[in-house]
Amino acid sequence: TQAIHRGDAPTALAEYRTAIATQPRRAEYLIALAAVAAQMGKLSEAEATLQAAIALRPTDPALYMQLAALYGGGADPAPERLAMAYAAFDQAIALGPTIGLIFQQYADLALRSGNWANALDLARRAVELDATDGTAFGILGWAELEAGNLAAAQSAFVQAVKWQPDSADYHLGLALAYYHQGNVEG
Repeated sequence: TQAIHRGDAPTALAEYRTAIATQPRRAEYLIALAAVAAQMGKLSEAEATLQAAIALRPTDPALYMQLAALYGGGADPAPERLAMAYAAFDQAIALGPTIGLIFQQYADLALRSGNWANALDLARRAVELDATDGTAFGILGWAELEAGNLAAAQSAFVQAVKWQPDSADYHLGLALAYYHQGNVEG
């Protein structure tokens, strides 16, 4: 809608609610409403709206990814929300087992929540599915670094920098991998 392009989230929210009232079976309206509601911090409305969209498209892995992002959002999600995010990602993987982005986003959440062992497995799968995904390589690099696998971290960060050369985060990771191996020259 025009309101969303103007950055007017309250008007966009009202417009999507009106659209859904007149056409309740249009999943794209539900998805848009959920995104705006989440942006405005109306998490219960966002969740209910995403669940309604999932009821219309139960085999769409992207909807489960959005639900996982909603549950796992924020700096430190509560353990029960983290478990719900993991369950949503598991469902997304069941529906889209060859979609690297699912594994990449799941790995990111696992790494952010301190579960680097899970992040390692997920990030490895993400880079297997898309060997050009700099973000997946970066996540893998950080997980390998956490696991103490310095050579593997270095290798992952080299790939992350190759695909996203402007990322200070991946350059930092690469520098740390070199440093921890005693290579201060890099």
